[in-house]
Amino acid sequence: FSGSIPDNIGDLIELQGLFLNNNQLVGPVPQSLTRDYLPLKDIFLHENRLSGTIPVDLSDLGDLENLFVVGNRFIGTVPYELCQRSLNKDI
Repeated sequence: FSGSIPDNIGDLIELQGLFLNNNQLVGPVPQSLTRDYLPLKDIFLHENRLSGTIPVDLSDLGDLENLFVVGNRFIGTVPYELCQRSLNKDI
């Protein structure tokens, strides 16, 4: 797939897994994915062409267990708050 991740993807309030890895997606991670009430456990965005920064608010997702973002065009560093989480333990 190519294009961007829809801004309203966070409106899927029952979304538990987002598996968009190995595509040609561009643009930023939508802010709507950082809503702390989303039950997201898995976010696989690796090997795309996403840009901007990794949203610090992803650390507010209480159910988040796995986050893969390698292989994109992000700038900056991984937010400290995400580094403090115990993510990607079972993979």
